[in-house]
Amino acid sequence: MPAKGGHSQLSKDEVKKAVDYIIVQVSDAKVSPTKGATAGTGQGASPEGKATYQAMCSSCHDSGALGAPMVTDKGAWKARVAMGPQALYSSAINGVGAMPAKGGHPQLSADEVKLAVDYMLNAVQ
Repeated sequence: MPAKGGHSQLSKDEVKKAVDYIIVQVSDAKVSPTKGATAGTGQGASPEGKATYQAMCSSCHDSGALGAPMVTDKGAWKARVAMGPQALYSSAINGVGAMPAKGGHPQLSADEVKLAVDYMLNAVQ
């Protein structure tokens, strides 16, 4: 994993908060990062998807950086949601427009990306 998850602009405090969150999720839920939720079902958010989103996706999708649709802007997601989860998984895994494959985090598995997409879909519907 690259330093600061590949996001050099993160402060040490932000990285610590992300790590603390992940540790709490794993220790409280007693699940591994992709166990406990079925990736790629389009069936809502999971703790794993939320953790991946917060650690890897939120820097762009919370702020709208580089034109990323913000998870708080349901209107920006309307057409994307209509495409269906499989199309969104493909875009997130392979990249689309300004977004690189896996959001620029090649260490993520396809299942982790799908769980993060499920989390975002749940947030905007």
